[in-house]
Amino acid sequence: MEAAMAASALVAWSDGTIAPRELSIKDFCLENLSKLNIFEPHEASDIFLRYVRSLQDNPTSGKAEVLEAIDKLPDNKRDSDLLISICIGVGNCDCDLSQEEVDAIVEVGQQLGASTGDILAKLEQVKPKLDATLDPLTGLPRD
Repeated sequence: MEAAMAASALVAWSDGTIAPRELSIKDFCLENLSKLNIFEPHEASDIFLRYVRSLQDNPTSGKAEVLEAIDKLPDNKRDSDLLISICIGVGNCDCDLSQEEVDAIVEVGQQLGASTGDILAKLEQVKPKLDATLDPLTGLPRD
């Protein structure tokens, strides 16, 4: 959970702001995972906000804290792939993946030992599936 919230904070904050949709997708994931009794969503939100504040206060040391948390994730391809997928979901929740978000996702993936090519391939697999005219949370047409 620590690594997921740290990585999500890095991606969400990568462009200097956290959009409401980024918080919504994080909350949506937390709610659904909490139904499986994996962890307490309020605790996860506190961890996410702690990393965001750290990135806001001092981007260099904040990023180091994020990468340290990611390093603590056990060396497991399934968990690494899941964390990269979470980051892609946070970054692409508004159907507008910025270059800063791509860079943050690549950095998280590299920290996990994934190749840049593999990470970019995952990003390309997601892009065509999303329709920018639809809201990613509701599936309804955007206003």
